[in-house]
Amino acid sequence: MTTAEPDTSKWPVIYPIYLDKSYSLAKGRRIAKDMALESPTAKEIEAAIKSLNIPTQLEATKRHPATPRQLGRIRFQLQDDAGSLWNEDADNKQTLLLLIANAISSARKEESAKQPAAKGGKKAGKK
Repeated sequence: MTTAEPDTSKWPVIYPIYLDKSYSLAKGRRIAKDMALESPTAKEIEAAIKSLNIPTQLEATKRHPATPRQLGRIRFQLQDDAGSLWNEDADNKQTLLLLIANAISSARKEESAKQPAAKGGKKAGKK
């Protein structure tokens, strides 16, 4: 028995610009600036959505018209074919964007906490 790949062409899309703090709402950001992130990547967004147990499809070569130099967009499916939500906390795209921002922010904080202290950590004291 073979399982066919789902047709993702009709799934909604998220571009990194939707979460990027450096863009205004008028230029494409979709969440409040205090929730937005510094330069989110499509791979970070995909990982965040997958951590919420929501099916995703990374389209690495696609671009948002306002950011032609930034590659990547992510397709996702909030509901299964029967209409049940994959994640009860993510019932619409706006809520999902906020959950993604929180997940990426947390992942970045964990990653920076794992980084070793900068070299030359000793401060020169007065003699």
